[in-house]
Amino acid sequence: MKRLVLAHITKAGLLGAAGAAVACILVMQFVSTSSAENIRGDVTCDGLLNAVDALYILQTSANLIPLTSLPCGEDADISRDGQVNSIDATVILQFVAGLLPNLFPTSTPGPKLTPTPTPIGPGVEFSIGADVDGDGAEDCSTRQGDKRSCLVQPSKSTITLKVNLDAIPEAYGGFDVVVVFDDLVPLGEPDAQAWPDCVYDASFLNGKILAFGCAIGELAESSTYVGNIGNQSFSFSGNCFEAQPSVSLVHGTGNTGIVDDQLVFHFEAQSGEEELPLYCVIK
Repeated sequence: MKRLVLAHITKAGLLGAAGAAVACILVMQFVSTSSAENIRGDVTCDGLLNAVDALYILQTSANLIPLTSLPCGEDADISRDGQVNSIDATVILQFVAGLLPNLFPTSTPGPKLTPTPTPIGPGVEFSIGADVDGDGAEDCSTRQGDKRSCLVQPSKSTITLKVNLDAIPEAYGGFDVVVVFDDLVPLGEPDAQAWPDCVYDASFLNGKILAFGCAIGELAESSTYVGNIGNQSFSFSGNCFEAQPSVSLVHGTGNTGIVDDQLVFHFEAQSGEEELPLYCVIK
């Protein structure tokens, strides 16, 4: 098993269609072949099918690089739907993680794969909270009935964002989280190990966008856990009295969501973001 963490993807590559569940299983097992034939999905033509190929497909679907620039770009359409998009990248990641039993090995026509990241709620519900005083408890959160903003003392140098999965429609095998932040600086990498069933974790950081996720092990049963699934520490990027620090959870297709046993992605029904403002005060 090799560990591969892909980082520094542009905003276009993380949000929208190109961001469909990429963080969930980006730490994957490499799949190799001794065959001289092209491997469907091996867009680098290196004889390996792995997360690097998925990354290039995502960059292509986000119009960051042309498909023709890839050595074997003609093998990018995994789903055989005539389009190259995040679905193709997701299928590669699921396959190399052992979550799909097979993948068509050549460029010859074959049956179309069906997993798609299109269904949206109801039943999936996420929230974010913030621990601003270091006691481990949330001082504000986006849950209904909770304080929707936090008062922060500048002397408290660390703010911990807590991401929670509050409701699920059914058992699931992994999750993705996409957050955007302003006037804050991430400290270290996000901790997806808060999810008790986390095995394959990965993260992206680019500018003011943070995406992370995790998937269960190949032989593990699907998870029914609800609660805290990930945390990220931040510090202020400058004088917080002159700034407007905040963090937001990004909703909608291709962003924060879970994947079930049938490789169907479920995203929170509402689009847009749920924001958690942080206001500096002197006490």
